[in-house]
Amino acid sequence: EKIDEAATKWLTLYEVGVYGAPWSNKPNIYGWYHSYQGGNDSPGGGMLSGTEMVHLWPYKGKLFGGTGYWMHSGSFRPAEVTRLDSPLGSWIVETQLSPYAGRAETLKHVVFRTDRNGQKLPKPVSKLLAGYYMTMKGHAQCNYIARNDHTAMWSHSTYYTVPFFKKNYFTARALALKRDTVTGVDVLFYVTGMDGIATGVYCDHCLTKVEFAKEVEGGPVETRPLALAVMDKRIYFTALSYIKRRRDGKNPVWEKVFDMAEHDNKGTIDEAVGGMRGITTIRNPASPTGSSLFFCWAPNSQSAGCMVRLDPQGDGFKHETEKCVRGVESMTLGKNVKGFTPQVTFVIADYNFVLELKPYLHIIGFQVLLYAFSADEFPTDMQQRAYTSGGKPIAYFAGAGFLVRSGKKHHYRAREPGGPRFDPNFIYPKQTAVRSLAKSPFKDGRVFFGGYDCNHFSSMNTAWVQHGTWKAVWGRKVKCQPELGCGHTPGEKYRKRGCYFWPEGARFQPDLVYGWAKRKGKKKPILCQAMLDYVNRVSKKNPKFCAKARKWKKMKNCAVFQCNICGMVGTSFRATNMAGKSHGRAYDCKTASDLVSSGGVSCDQAQKWWGKKCCS
Repeated sequence: EKIDEAATKWLTLYEVGVYGAPWSNKPNIYGWYHSYQGGNDSPGGGMLSGTEMVHLWPYKGKLFGGTGYWMHSGSFRPAEVTRLDSPLGSWIVETQLSPYAGRAETLKHVVFRTDRNGQKLPKPVSKLLAGYYMTMKGHAQCNYIARNDHTAMWSHSTYYTVPFFKKNYFTARALALKRDTVTGVDVLFYVTGMDGIATGVYCDHCLTKVEFAKEVEGGPVETRPLALAVMDKRIYFTALSYIKRRRDGKNPVWEKVFDMAEHDNKGTIDEAVGGMRGITTIRNPASPTGSSLFFCWAPNSQSAGCMVRLDPQGDGFKHETEKCVRGVESMTLGKNVKGFTPQVTFVIADYNFVLELKPYLHIIGFQVLLYAFSADEFPTDMQQRAYTSGGKPIAYFAGAGFLVRSGKKHHYRAREPGGPRFDPNFIYPKQTAVRSLAKSPFKDGRVFFGGYDCNHFSSMNTAWVQHGTWKAVWGRKVKCQPELGCGHTPGEKYRKRGCYFWPEGARFQPDLVYGWAKRKGKKKPILCQAMLDYVNRVSKKNPKFCAKARKWKKMKNCAVFQCNICGMVGTSFRATNMAGKSHGRAYDCKTASDLVSSGGVSCDQAQKWWGKKCCS
């Protein structure tokens, strides 16, 4: 049975149970705000979408996003550049990259300060660029679009084309601008794939303000370069296990300066996984030059997502493996009731780059694949679940995750956008992977996270963005909320903890007002969440306090009573009856009832949808 999409907007029935009444324009208890979800209506018309939020980039007081439609199960829709103008505002689609582009491979701004001859420009020219590659009548094209900041219009250009197309040969995955130390010219470097690196210079009469050379540099390469990084006035690119560095001049040369395979030769390197991912320049006072290169080593399906730092040493590098995501995330998830460590079998981390918030503080996004008992003890993406030949489940963790790297000794912690998930059924919103990161352009100290990774599974409207306060993102402690399951041990039967002071048959509403308190002669509201936190704190020392709190008359202010789906006299609710399907997945009447209790579906609507099927 089809669900009334107009009533639920982008929310599936299962997601209503998590989000409740959607778009309340306030952060959750942990300090996170769900900013973007594929399937939501856009104020500019149409609908936001995407299977993945591939990029986030702050630019001139706004936040831009680049979507992708890999594994999209619906009709074809081109990749877009989206825009957010205020932290709690709504996203809009600013432009499509092209009618034929399936993914925004790059989204980044550059600033030109010289012309093609190395002469200083009257004033710096800033351009926001987005790139993609495609095949057109058998010809391969690497293309980009450039924004006109006065009109918010975008101009299109092709920066590389050849008369053949080969799968996994081309890419527009990375760009960087650097001044050539010999010629003094600002050069824009843009990867083309296995043919090498395209170079462009400032062009005042060009619509995009960039003109690219016909010849490429640094190629051919055994596989597509994944990233570019500039450190100490030198530019580097990575491909598979090695790094090449450019020697500047009129006849530039790219030289191999490091190969991770010489230090870790276990197994082959799978191009689909990446090898060296997200190479980034970070400040490092311990380095001879004050900077280091930093990347994730993810060679194949056994990847532990290890973060590796390269410190300059002579004309080469000294490498150090700092931490692996597998170990940090396993400790964060915690041992189960039998004392077994979570089975984290595969990790991808550092999708685009490491985000530096300030010296000694970095954020690294990741996804993890759980195996065997761990696939059932933690919330996993049910659309990304499979079984081994031995019948054991494997599934991606639904919450996604990120590392916080802090301090001079590089301390690592793992966290989840939106806050921790203790209930194995707490699947929505499905996030799966943090692949894009950005500092807030709104001067509020927040950090934006976006992503999803389809992992070769059919997907639709799974692109997402959340942002969190500094306390939520990298503050020392995450609040322990017993009513959300804090204290749960993986593998045990899930139950909410803490004091339940709301009546039987009602649900707790944290944002309602419990009462009022006088402070400095003014009345200020006491929210129900604050009262619940207080009761839980006192109950730890005095277990009898909870029973006392239940008798307080004002407690009813924090409760919303559940809906009777069976409004008809003489009928009874049948929890095990099938209520319908959502995204091809059947759900029973108990699930429907729970969704109504969350507040996202009105009682009247629930009675219309499920009254006949769930009551007899």
